Amino acid sequence: MKSYCCLLIIAIVSAWPNASHSANTTISKTEINRLYRLEAIKKLGGYVLSRPTGRCFSVANFQKLIQESELEDICSEISRATTIAVNILTTNDVQNTDCGVLILVDELNVPTLSIQPEDFKSTLNVRRLCSDSPNQAVLRKRFRKEFWRAFCMALGAGTSSFQPCLMTPISSISELDQISLSAPCPEVFDKIQRAADKYKFGRYRRVTYKTACKEGWAPAPTNDIQKAIWDKVHAMPTEPIKIKPETKKVEK
Repeated sequence: MKSYCCLLIIAIVSAWPNASHSANTTISKTEINRLYRLEAIKKLGGYVLSRPTGRCFSVANFQKLIQESELEDICSEISRATTIAVNILTTNDVQNTDCGVLILVDELNVPTLSIQPEDFKSTLNVRRLCSDSPNQAVLRKRFRKEFWRAFCMALGAGTSSFQPCLMTPISSISELDQISLSAPCPEVFDKIQRAADKYKFGRYRRVTYKTACKEGWAPAPTNDIQKAIWDKVHAMPTEPIKIKPETKKVEK
């Protein structure tokens, strides 16, 4: 009996790590649903973005303290987050544009942020972000935060009642540094979306590749799944189209 009990205990102890491992690798229902959705989207060719139509939001760069690559990155981030087209002007002609404009300058006697909400314009003075000679990492964080603030204020989303939000009122660069978030809260995004819809700013649409093919604007396929969808949507009919004759009597 004792030997049997010992063997039973040894079997339980040896099996316990496997049971623990099995429990840790159990996939939740939410994760399973997510994987199913990803697989379904993959079969439809994945997602593509349509070209926006309407007013865009432009950036005029008159400073050299922030690199061009950093500017391009924050513009892409805002475009993805808001679905509003944010473009960097090549000529910096801010007078002859009907778009919203964020102007970047490097001036001693210009405030950090200046807003013209009726024209959807804001001016960000990058020189003020360097007042205490910060290192590049600190300057980068400050610039991204203040760029977001300038963009939001130009589209009428200047404040937030959510205390940790990036759009809470501040009076100094040190207060800006204390804000832990690097992007606005959902409340601000809602205000931006309403302004974009009201004043006809161009928005990206994210649809499946199959939908884009059916609508006629899909880009060239980049993989076998997209090519199969492209060929199927654009294929000529193999049989003549049959039109049934009108059978209802026409009343005089």
